[in-house]
Amino acid sequence: MLKRLSYFKPINYMEPMKAYRQYNPMYLSSIPKAYMASEDGQKKKTTVPAKKERKKESFRKRLYEKNKERLKHLLKEFVHLIVHGSKSAYKDARYLAAVVSSKPKRSYTIEEIRELSRIKRDLTKFVPFYAAVLIPAGELALIPYLFLFPRAVPSYFLTENTIKETKYKYIDNQARAYKVLRQYLLSAMIKAGYDPSEKGPDGMRKFFLENKERLMPLLSIDDMDSETLRNVSDFLMYEYVEGTFIINLLYNTIVNLPRQAINAAMWAARKSYRAVWTHPFFNYTFRLNFFPFEGIKKMLIKFQVQRRLKEMKHQNYAIILNQFGKLEEETVLDVARERGYYADKEEEARKWLKDEWNKITKEHIDNERFLFWYSVILYEYHS
Repeated sequence: MLKRLSYFKPINYMEPMKAYRQYNPMYLSSIPKAYMASEDGQKKKTTVPAKKERKKESFRKRLYEKNKERLKHLLKEFVHLIVHGSKSAYKDARYLAAVVSSKPKRSYTIEEIRELSRIKRDLTKFVPFYAAVLIPAGELALIPYLFLFPRAVPSYFLTENTIKETKYKYIDNQARAYKVLRQYLLSAMIKAGYDPSEKGPDGMRKFFLENKERLMPLLSIDDMDSETLRNVSDFLMYEYVEGTFIINLLYNTIVNLPRQAINAAMWAARKSYRAVWTHPFFNYTFRLNFFPFEGIKKMLIKFQVQRRLKEMKHQNYAIILNQFGKLEEETVLDVARERGYYADKEEEARKWLKDEWNKITKEHIDNERFLFWYSVILYEYHS
């Protein structure tokens, strides 16, 4: 009868002499792995790595196997974006030079005006972004650069989902800004003799058209504060620079650093807990609406609003001349939304621009402020 094997005795000293595979497995469980003998009966000592090294090696292996395909996909997508972005920037630069050199400004179509505006913004962002990509190890500088200026990425390097999300954000900001601008317009109309009991956009539009000479001095852009000018930019669906983003970003980063450290530790420990700090102290936004920041902020936003209104004036000239160009469906809808008409179908938006907006534009083509406040009234009427 086979006796139980000793813990300290190697297998090749046992009788009968058989390979260790022929013994009962319940006895082999007590034999150290370092003393397991080979089939020829010779003692074979295996080297077992340390416990920490085994864990470290297995963690790295799992991490690599888990993210190998993902890293390859991200690398391919990055290379594709760089190549596609370079070609798009070159085509846009040629398009810009060709249009500017071959046409007078009054004969531009809406498509050309909007494309020229987009190209100028993209090329301005493209130079520092592409310089960081071309310089060896310059990609490391993109991390703090994009952290401080997240909107500094040209549209060539943005995915379609990101562009759609940005457009939806503009639409939401327009709806939020309308509520503020309507109150501002209503207070000015009350000063001019409007009866607030007459509710509805029809009454406001009728009074606005009949008393436009008295209302325009009360609705001057020069008298607005920086907060109202910011809402004007949001209503125009315009990308503007407020001047307080970096201050708010640094404040939120420093104040929420402990929360981020806690969540990082929970993630490393594979715990489901995540700290959430909802107190206003951790989400405070600096508006800096006091001297001397208010004057600088107001001047900066006012300059951008005036530039945007001039651009829309050139677009209005193109609408009068029916120079829409080869506008895509989304672009036609955006042109109508910037003027207070919210439509879901391209045919409705194009018809409204050619008929109703064209009629009011012919009478007030040189008064950008009148057309802007009229579009605020139209927003409630058509939304």
